[in-house]
Amino acid sequence: MEKRTLNEWFKWYKQRTGDKELEIYPNEIVDYHPEHGFIIYAIDKDAGILASHYTCGDGKYWARVYVDIMKLYGLQKFEGYTERNPEAWIRKYGGHIKGYYMEADINEIKV
Repeated sequence: MEKRTLNEWFKWYKQRTGDKELEIYPNEIVDYHPEHGFIIYAIDKDAGILASHYTCGDGKYWARVYVDIMKLYGLQKFEGYTERNPEAWIRKYGGHIKGYYMEADINEIKV
C-alpha cells in the first residue's frame, strides 16, 4: 500500500467512509504503520477482550497484529466494529455476529 502519515490515513478513512470525525476514546490505543494503515482498539483485561473500534488499511496485516496483541495480553476474544457488511468481514477473517449496535441522535429517538 501507499505510505501515508497517520493524519493522511485518518483523512483517507474519512473520505472513504463518509465519517466526519474519528471518535477516539481515552481508553483506546492507536496503532499505526505508514504502509498498512491504522487500528484503534481497547483492551478489557478483566473480560479478556480486545475491542476494535477502527481498522483501516491492510486488513490481513492488522488481523495478525490483533492476534499478537491478544497473545501478549492473554486475551481470548476479539470484538470488531464494522459499518460495512459484517457477513463479508466474517468470510474474510472468521468469527460470528454477536449482536447489533443501534445509534440514534437525540431527535431520532421516539418517546
